[in-house]
Amino acid sequence: MAPPPPDAVGDSAAAVAQSTTETIKIPADTRILMATKEELIGKKGAISEGQRVRAEVWKDVVVDGRVVIAKGTNAVVKVDFFKRNKIAGRKGK
Repeated sequence: MAPPPPDAVGDSAAAVAQSTTETIKIPADTRILMATKEELIGKKGAISEGQRVRAEVWKDVVVDGRVVIAKGTNAVVKVDFFKRNKIAGRKGK
């Protein structure tokens, strides 16, 4: 059996690409669980609000039964807030 002409191969590949490309909107209240790839230390200014750190998706993000962001996807996240621990669990003075 002869292979299909070059144009037919290109056209079918384009048709497959078009049929699999779809925009899926992730609802605003969707939780995306992330794990940082860097140690976050709040001592002596080592971490600060607004700082960007490397992370990865910890659990698949599913919308309407479909995985839209796979577990293990790399990301960069921003530190919104952090809380410094007190020494031995005591209140600071």
